[in-house]
Amino acid sequence: MSSPVLYQLLHALGDSALGRRTLVDQTGITEMTVRTHLNRLREMGWVSMEKAGTQLTAPAKERLEPLFEQVISFKELRVSKQLAVEAFNSAALLRGCKKSLKKSLYLRDTAVRAGAAGAIFLFREDSDWKFIEDASSFCEQNPKDAEVLEQIFKPEEEDVLIISFASNLRLARAGLWSVIAEMIPIEIF
Repeated sequence: MSSPVLYQLLHALGDSALGRRTLVDQTGITEMTVRTHLNRLREMGWVSMEKAGTQLTAPAKERLEPLFEQVISFKELRVSKQLAVEAFNSAALLRGCKKSLKKSLYLRDTAVRAGAAGAIFLFREDSDWKFIEDASSFCEQNPKDAEVLEQIFKPEEEDVLIISFASNLRLARAGLWSVIAEMIPIEIF
C-alpha cells in the first residue's frame, strides 16, 4: 500500500536528516501523523532516528530512487484567477511520467477524492506547455501563468506538470501527492 502522506514525508527526507518539527513545517502534515508514520518507517528499517534528525536508510533510498528521479520539483504556486480553481495550489514537476497522463481523468478524480477541488495536467513539448486533454497550447491561453511556470520550474521536453487546487494548502498537497502516488507506484508497506 502506498500512502500520499508517506510519499510526501519520504520525498522531504530524500536529501538530508530532518527533525520532526521541520517535517511538520515543510509538509503541513500534523505532528501526530508524522510521528506515527516515522515510527512505523523506523520499525521497517526505512529510516533511522538520530539526534540530528530522521534520515532515510540506504535500502530505503534505493527503493525510493524512482520517486527521487521523477519528482523534480514540488512547489506552492500563485496563479491567475483564470487558471486557479481555488485559492491554494500545489504543483509538481515530474520527469519520465508522460505515459501515465493517459489516465488523466482518473488522476483528476484521485486528487478530488483526496480533498482537492481539481487538478490540471500539462506536458512540455516543443518548448511549450500543452494541456493533456487536447494538446492545445497552455502558453497561448495563459501567457502570464506560463511565464510564472517557466521561472519556477525550468522544465525540459517531455516533463509533466501537475497542479492541484483546494480550499486550503493541506488539501492541495494531499491531492497532488495522491496523484504522484498513482503515477509513481512504490510498494512501501
